Amino acid sequence: MPAASRGVRKAAGGLSRKANGALHRATRAAEQGMRSAIHVFVLPLRPSGGKDLAAFLWRNFAKPPSGGLERIAGGPYPASAFYASTSTYDGGYTCNTRTADALRHAGLSVTTAGVVFAGQVMRQVRRLCAECASPKASP
Repeated sequence: MPAASRGVRKAAGGLSRKANGALHRATRAAEQGMRSAIHVFVLPLRPSGGKDLAAFLWRNFAKPPSGGLERIAGGPYPASAFYASTSTYDGGYTCNTRTADALRHAGLSVTTAGVVFAGQVMRQVRRLCAECASPKASP
């Protein structure tokens, strides 16, 4: 079998294999360093949206018997880290699917259906931002 075919087969196999998930958390200091590298979107939440989002995220953190959270690796930015998660990661539920799921739990009109890549969830976020910026017709 050609090396390219083996590589494609290996990559496709990875999409169907479940692995332990991880949650990435950046501190305020790390966020400041990321500002120039990321896009920031402000989305309006219903009154309980922030609380519902926090509850969803908290449920997704694995909590060891010793208490606290289980830090598993440093993150891609200074002062950021990856923590163990209760959910798994596979080709059907990626970090981007989890992001859409979190936004949905916050009460936003976002779907997880078909979300695998960042662009698929970001299109939904941009749509929400456009809807928020559009002038509303008065009754």
